[in-house]
Amino acid sequence: MTHGTADPGDGKGAKSTLASSVYQQLRDDLLRGALEAESKLRVEWVVSRYGAGASPVREALNRLAAEGLLGRHDQRGFFLMPVGAAELEELTRTRCWLEE
Repeated sequence: MTHGTADPGDGKGAKSTLASSVYQQLRDDLLRGALEAESKLRVEWVVSRYGAGASPVREALNRLAAEGLLGRHDQRGFFLMPVGAAELEELTRTRCWLEE
């Protein structure tokens, strides 16, 4: 077994990696404005677009909702949050700070 890798028999390492990959790709698309604002994000659509299973996709969507990049309606799924000029400026400053 290599250092820093999950035990392949536990199934958790691959799921976590997939969820992180979907999270990062979706987050980048959100911050670039590649997705239509205020549109609903159906799990099935995200699964198809990012090539991951429903469980990792739900984990990624929940993480993005917890960060405020997505909204969530109980029993109705996730949606893109409308972003005003002030929020966009703050997101840009934060991203620049994080990437320094």
